[in-house]
Amino acid sequence: MFLREELSEASEYKALSPRQLEVLRCIWNGLRSKAIAERLDVSRKGLEFNRRNLIKTWECDNIMQVIRLPLRRRILEV
Repeated sequence: MFLREELSEASEYKALSPRQLEVLRCIWNGLRSKAIAERLDVSRKGLEFNRRNLIKTWECDNIMQVIRLPLRRRILEV
């Protein structure tokens, strides 16, 4: 899976921070919270903060909606 460059340019999406993109890529790649936190060198609490920000930024109800949005808009390719 990879993220197309249009993500930051797509008008229906608010731009994500570099950290939010890192978290999102890790989630898309199936990493669990502990592995993501270790990879990004943050606490699990910090990771949860980043997840909540992803949900808030894209005005979603949960992380699964955040994951599905780019797939629906064909911004994420499998």
